[in-house]
Amino acid sequence: MLAKNYSMRVAEDSTWLTQLPYINSVEFVSKEEAKKIYLADDNQDWAGVLETNPLPDAFFVTIRSVKLPAEGIEAVEAEIKAHMPVSDFIVADPSR
Repeated sequence: MLAKNYSMRVAEDSTWLTQLPYINSVEFVSKEEAKKIYLADDNQDWAGVLETNPLPDAFFVTIRSVKLPAEGIEAVEAEIKAHMPVSDFIVADPSR
């Protein structure tokens, strides 16, 4: 049941994000997938040192800058954190 609730929450959050007028695209990367990506980049596996995967689940969003609110990226961050209070951090990454 927990897995179903988790999957439903991810789907709901993804749908909510895509409906924001200034969001261009949304990609969800689970912590398991993040570990695969991390290891594919020739990084060492932490399994012998850590008991759990330290990488978070993450949504990667691309912003349509022309549709940003007047308050800018800070307003976007505040809106996302208000809707998704478990968001630990939001990083603006111009390279993505």
